[in-house]
Amino acid sequence: MIIAITGNIGSGKSTVGRYIQTLGYPVLDADQISRELYRPTTYCYQEIVNHFTEEVLNSNREIDRSTLATIIFQNDDERKWLEELVHAQILSVLQSRTNELLQTHNIVFWEVPLLYEAGWNVYVDRIVYVYAKQQERVSRVMERDYISVEAIQKRIQLQRDHRDALRDIDILIHNDSGLDELYRKVEEALIQITK
Repeated sequence: MIIAITGNIGSGKSTVGRYIQTLGYPVLDADQISRELYRPTTYCYQEIVNHFTEEVLNSNREIDRSTLATIIFQNDDERKWLEELVHAQILSVLQSRTNELLQTHNIVFWEVPLLYEAGWNVYVDRIVYVYAKQQERVSRVMERDYISVEAIQKRIQLQRDHRDALRDIDILIHNDSGLDELYRKVEEALIQITK
């Protein structure tokens, strides 16, 4: 069984994913896979540098994700080009690693921020949606990523509205309290999922 963990930026998906991992479940993180695909020896790296030129590289010749983000969030065509390139590669890695993990595990979790936007909801059996109020999400992302409210708002606009997503989910986790309460909700969700 493949279970997606999704939600808008800053909702707490990664916190939920890390906690599920501590409980012994395999969790594949699409953002982590994306970072792997940006390494200098990869196909994606070469394509990104060829397309955007070396202006997206830092002094260590690594892709500067902040510079790249600035470019793609100001130009929809560039964002769509990058998403087409990277999403296909991420999905391929997710599916390959999932097939390996399903040899020894009954359940594999995918932590995927853009589950619906990428169309990957069709590849999973269940969807866990992590929800937090927008003000809380903006505050978390500002603290985590050191970016402006305007930059966060732009990213929020590109994600599916949570009200639309709620129609297609199996479990909703409200992340509106402390960690202990969030962990309790995750444990309850796992009981529902594994019934």
